[in-house]
Amino acid sequence: MFSKLKLTDNARMAQLEVRDYMEDMGYSCKLEVRVDNRGDGKTGRIDIVCYKDSEIIAIEVDRKTERRKSIIKLNNFHATQKYVICRNNYLKGALKWKHNQQLDLNNLL
Repeated sequence: MFSKLKLTDNARMAQLEVRDYMEDMGYSCKLEVRVDNRGDGKTGRIDIVCYKDSEIIAIEVDRKTERRKSIIKLNNFHATQKYVICRNNYLKGALKWKHNQQLDLNNLL
């Protein structure tokens, strides 16, 4: 899905680049979607949530590696697909998991 995506190292610009990429694929996107728990009992935000028909894709954009709070936020968010995309002038690859699947933080971080 993200094979043609190019990202810059600036956090806000990378977020907008992912949004634009997804919109070019026909999704409507919302930035900074609120979630009740980011892993420390505080509210947080999912970077990008994309909608198309019955599909909901939640995306976190991190720098070089997946952050624990990104994974927790996505684990607690209802979406049909979830991704952590890493930036820094390259696309490290998207960490992906489907709805109803929890990522084991101990195996990742």
